[in-house]
Amino acid sequence: MCPYCLVKPCVCIKTGKKPVEYIPEWKASEEIEFKYNMVRAANPLLALDLAVEKINDLYPANKHIWNAAGPTFQFYRILEELGEVHEAYTGYLNGNRKIENIEEELADVFAWLVSTWGICYPTLSLADEFIGYYYQGCPVCVSVSCKCPDHGDRGERLVKIEQLTKFKEKIEELITFAPAYKESLDKVVSSLDVVAETKSTTGAVRTVNQAKTILQDISSGLVAVDSSTKNANSIMKGIMEMIKVFGWM
Repeated sequence: MCPYCLVKPCVCIKTGKKPVEYIPEWKASEEIEFKYNMVRAANPLLALDLAVEKINDLYPANKHIWNAAGPTFQFYRILEELGEVHEAYTGYLNGNRKIENIEEELADVFAWLVSTWGICYPTLSLADEFIGYYYQGCPVCVSVSCKCPDHGDRGERLVKIEQLTKFKEKIEELITFAPAYKESLDKVVSSLDVVAETKSTTGAVRTVNQAKTILQDISSGLVAVDSSTKNANSIMKGIMEMIKVFGWM
């Protein structure tokens, strides 16, 4: 049940985050613990899929808001709860809060996350996806237990400079077979040099997307059938295939 209005589904939008009828705090806490113990007795093993089911049954309004207005509200609430985790944590370090306060805020973050999963992937098992993600151990170093150094990650969403280097090499190769477009392609090469220096993922996405537009314009302009044109088209096809595997795009 909702810990504020104490019913299912939640009616906090009507009651203003308070029980439907007045109830002393000691009794409210007692009722929450009683129902919690009942659920745990019926489901002794914690299960992610059960959490998804329970949360979305409890807060069906989340899906209605998502369908009507998009995901903004949902993710705003996740960010808000993360801020409350930070406040509880700093309060704990300062001696003004108990560690249980951090647990409560983490539970709120978790609840919004599983709610989001249930809305986005109603037919997929969160448990199965979780197991699949960690099936071989740590997804970065593929070890059990994790052997990653501090601050290690896969960096999947960050630009990979070695990919950009190969991309640049292909652009330079294209200049050889399509010299008429050297000026515009040189601009792409120059931009790629800047991105290689800054290592900016945003800059890389911007540069590659602009390069795609230039390449499409060049492709439409190559109407001859000589060997140079055929080579240029082949190179451009390879470049476009290369872009498809840029996981950070």
